[in-house]
This record gives sequence, structure tokens and C-alpha cells, in this order.
Amino acid sequence: MAKLVLSRSGVLVREIPLTKETTIIGRRDDNDIALDDTSISGQHVQLVKADNKYIAEDLKSTNGTVINSQKMDRKVLENDDVIVIGKHELRFVTETEMGGQPSDFEQTVVIRSKASVDKATPTTNTPPTQAPTKAPATGNTPPAHLSTLAMQPPQQNRPAPHPAQSDPTPTGGSVLVKALIAVAGVLVLVVVAYLYRKMGH
Repeated sequence: MAKLVLSRSGVLVREIPLTKETTIIGRRDDNDIALDDTSISGQHVQLVKADNKYIAEDLKSTNGTVINSQKMDRKVLENDDVIVIGKHELRFVTETEMGGQPSDFEQTVVIRSKASVDKATPTTNTPPTQAPTKAPATGNTPPAHLSTLAMQPPQQNRPAPHPAQSDPTPTGGSVLVKALIAVAGVLVLVVVAYLYRKMGH
């Protein structure tokens, strides 16, 4: 089914399927397509279907009908023809173009929705997370214990501690003891000598 895509001053208004043999367009409310525009006549133009084709006929309007930028009284419409009356544009779309394809109105809605979603949703440039790379094993890889030893700092050669040595220097206590022993020895000798003399006499 053919249709008209209606826009006003470049703004898309609606889509109108052509379901009748004759479709009258004008300012009057009883028209098939009524347009509120003082530059449009009461009955401005009509579309007549004949042999699966649509013919646009001007109804002796005051300002005339422009089709594809040319003022015409009558024209067999082809796909994508644009009819201009007053401030309104009606683009004629045939069944061939509509087959399985979204209309301009649907495309406009989709584009606006997508644009609004893209605007509302901020994007962040997050760099992709990369898994850490593992170095391939080679035949010259040292054993784990050697690797551990290699990581430890080298130890300095420290001299072994010497065993404790006795101090040859006598202390004050040992001198006193030796002196007492010597005195005691002398006293013993004196006592022995005294006893010996007394027994001898």
C-alpha cells in the first residue's frame, strides 16, 4: 500500500496510508487529509488511483500545487515524488520501497532514540585488562633452591670467636691467700723448732 509522508517546514509530522481510490487534500475539515494552513485552499489537490498508479491533480487551488519543485496541474506520481502545498510537503512512497524496509518516520524515531541514549549514557575508556604473561620455561632454569640462595645477600667471613683465656695476672684475693699460707707455714716451722729444742734439753 502506498502512503504519503507528511512534514511541515522540514519537521516530520506523520505518515498517511492511501487506502481510498480518491484522496482529497485541503484546508477543510471534511477532506481526507485536512491541513491547517491559510495558504492552502479548501480543496487543494487530490490523488486518484488508476491501474495501480496514483495521479496528483490540482483542484484549481489559489496558490497552485508544486511537485518536485515544479508547479503542475497534473502528474502521474512516481516513488519519492514530493508534493508541496503551502508550508506542507507530502512525499509519495510506493509499495516497492516500503517492502520490508522501515519508513522515514520509523528511521527518524530510531535515530533520535539512539542519539538520546548515547547522550544520556557516558562512555568510559577503560583499558582492557591483560593477563600477566608467564615467561616460557627454558632448559637453563636453575632449581628453586638455587634461585633462593642466589637471592640472599652474600655473607661476610667473620672470624670465629676465641675461647675464653684465663687472665695470668693474679687478683688481690689470690695474693692474700698465698700470703696467709706462707705465714701459716712459717708459724708451723717455728712451733716445730720450739718443741724440738724443748724435748732435747
